[in-house]
Amino acid sequence: MKQTGAILNGAAPNGLFGLGMGNISVPSVLASKGLAANSFSLCFGADGIGRIDFGDKGSLDQGETPFNLEQTHQTYNISLTGITVGNKNIDVDFTAIVDSGTSFTYLNDPAYKVITENFNSQAQELRIQPMVQVPFEYCYGLR
Repeated sequence: MKQTGAILNGAAPNGLFGLGMGNISVPSVLASKGLAANSFSLCFGADGIGRIDFGDKGSLDQGETPFNLEQTHQTYNISLTGITVGNKNIDVDFTAIVDSGTSFTYLNDPAYKVITENFNSQAQELRIQPMVQVPFEYCYGLR
């Protein structure tokens, strides 16, 4: 409802939402109280708006990406074989952790290079030099 701290200066928002795989996660607590199945859907639309649904109540038109559950550390890990940047479909091959407690996405090469170069080639805004305190390579002046 109200963000404080570093978000006011352009950094990460504070707070976490418990979607872990343990018994104290939000889906597990809801299930233990009989309020929802022990599951959730994290969905992002083409309009950039995201939502979370608990208890197998995702949209009928949503796509699904299965988790890689055979990991040393239990995380929501997915395999990516393709992405779309703007209007360009790109073949990729990497895994990613879906983390609701992080406001930034960290990508290693070659995925980082493929995504950023394709995004930059399609960006219509003026690319600017980032401020010293902002650790990003690609920054744009927005109208």
